[in-house]
Amino acid sequence: MSETELRAFAEALQRDYAELHQQYQALQDVCDRYRDRFEQAPTGYLILDGDGRIEALNERAAELLGASAQALEGTLLAERLAPDAREDWLACYRAFSPAMSRCSVTLRLQHPAATERIVLAEAVPEPPPRAGSAHRYRLGLLEVTEWHRALQQRDHLLEILDASPNYIGMADPEGRLIYRNPAFKRAAGLESGNLPEWLDGDYPAWAARKVREAGLPEAARDGTWQGETAIRGSDGRTVPVWQTIAAHRDRAGTLAYYSTILRDLSQLRATETFQHQLLESLAEGVVGIDTEGRYTFLNPAACRMLGFAEEQEALGRESHRLNHHTYPDGSPFPAAACPVHTVQRTSEPLEAWEDRFWRTDGTSFPVVVYAAPLRDTESGLAGAVISFQDISERVAREQALAEREAHYRDLVENHPFLAARFLPDTTITFANRALAAFLDTEPDRLEGTRWVELYDPDERASFERYLAAFTPEAPLQEIESPITAATGETRWVHWTNRAFFDEAGELTHFQGVGIEITEQRQAEQALYKSERRFRQMAEGIDEVFLLRAGDELLYVSPACERILGYPAEAFFPSFFNFLTMVHPDDRKWLRETIQAAEAAGEPTDVEYRIIRPDGELRWLHTHGYLLHDEYDGTPLRVGSARDITPYKDLQHQLEAANRAKSDFLNAVSHDLRT
Repeated sequence: MSETELRAFAEALQRDYAELHQQYQALQDVCDRYRDRFEQAPTGYLILDGDGRIEALNERAAELLGASAQALEGTLLAERLAPDAREDWLACYRAFSPAMSRCSVTLRLQHPAATERIVLAEAVPEPPPRAGSAHRYRLGLLEVTEWHRALQQRDHLLEILDASPNYIGMADPEGRLIYRNPAFKRAAGLESGNLPEWLDGDYPAWAARKVREAGLPEAARDGTWQGETAIRGSDGRTVPVWQTIAAHRDRAGTLAYYSTILRDLSQLRATETFQHQLLESLAEGVVGIDTEGRYTFLNPAACRMLGFAEEQEALGRESHRLNHHTYPDGSPFPAAACPVHTVQRTSEPLEAWEDRFWRTDGTSFPVVVYAAPLRDTESGLAGAVISFQDISERVAREQALAEREAHYRDLVENHPFLAARFLPDTTITFANRALAAFLDTEPDRLEGTRWVELYDPDERASFERYLAAFTPEAPLQEIESPITAATGETRWVHWTNRAFFDEAGELTHFQGVGIEITEQRQAEQALYKSERRFRQMAEGIDEVFLLRAGDELLYVSPACERILGYPAEAFFPSFFNFLTMVHPDDRKWLRETIQAAEAAGEPTDVEYRIIRPDGELRWLHTHGYLLHDEYDGTPLRVGSARDITPYKDLQHQLEAANRAKSDFLNAVSHDLRT
């Protein structure tokens, strides 16, 4: 190649180099501009390799991820997510491919300086830097934390609206419906997609007119409107509601839409009706007064008891001047001293107190009264409500009861029996005069003392055991005990004690009535001695001795077993059991003889035969006579039976000897004559 050609080639190379340098410089400028935009972009950008590791990111992305770009490069993006969001991200990232155009995903970042940040990531494939390189993806990160929270709040508010039992709706500035909550739809019997076009579309005519002519215009002018309206229910009935309408404007002040809340007043109206019916049907009087003491309402019972023909007669008139003007003794009752005045002054309720009200005819009656303040939400105290009951019958019963109690107390205090009331520890709380006189003291001196201390210490344990035996099932017990009387002698008292228990079964006190039985005890002891002597005598006689009242056998002496061969128990309970051992030939005439003698009130004296259990025949001589019980005059038969078998045997022998003698003499006489 010639020099000229070489020079021309060198110049061409120089021009190409200059052009290439110029192009490189232009490319460098583009790269710098791109890098500046990349680094300073308000949107976060990052490059991920095929494993999901961060290759590069700008400052905004580093800020969103909460670390420096240098610290983040080479780390897994999943490590910067909330723990419960990592699996979803990895599943999404594994689905990325170079063929995809664009993919959007919401990421929840675990930021060190905040609890959580929400970003919207848009991923696109990134061309590899050179052939054969692994696939890469570029993510653009747009923070949507506040937007996401706003959505959550919106959803939460919608949940509240949907769950609210109140009827809630929204309409455009013309009144066209744009939303109704489920409660509103159910109340109106509407299915989703079948809403009326206008806000007042399912109102009764009068309520729709009220909303159109007053509600919407006033809300548009003042911001809100409230009033009572009504809607047509699913069953066609009119449902009363308290409605609030609010007008909402945009930033420019232009009316944007209306919202309304309707509260069902059906239950309130039913309650008001029930309360009215309750007041009407109450047997007790109920009245209301204002802060000046003037009647504001009276139920029928109050009108009837106070002497008003109807409520209108009393409304607006001063209650104290009409019906509470005088004390029971006839002296004036100042209004300032009235308990109801205290309620209005202190705004505190008063529990029941007894008083006297006056009727319009000038008569009065006793009452029990309750009073409570009436308040409203705006001005506070509005008056008082007073309820009262006529207790004339109760007062009459109490007076009669007091008179009876006084009579019974006088009876108990002056009764000759001993009477006392005492606590479980034997402390006396009441003693009548007879008991006090018995102990030579006064009733008030006995009260507060423990009666168990009247006895020796070694006797007290037995009384404690006696008192411990009382139960709710066995509250009544009796006991006889000696006590030292005022004279110093030992006297016996028969006590009948009753225990009283409360509802929980706890012993509260005792009541006791005592009867002195000293003479009875002495008589019993004398009788016991007499009976013992009688038994000693009867058991020492070698005869069968018996005592009976009619057919009932009362006593048989032990000699019966020795003489009759039967124990005494064999003859009880009937005397005529004895006849079973009488010889059959003697049984009938013996019974008739005994019955005839008893009927005539005469004694009996008979001889008859018996057959002992061993078959031996014995003769008895029985003597019976009548006497009367010295206490109650009961007729008694006393009898004694003596074994006369030896006498009868001797008698039979003598009779046989006499017969033999007669036969011998008759034979001798016959021989002499012949």
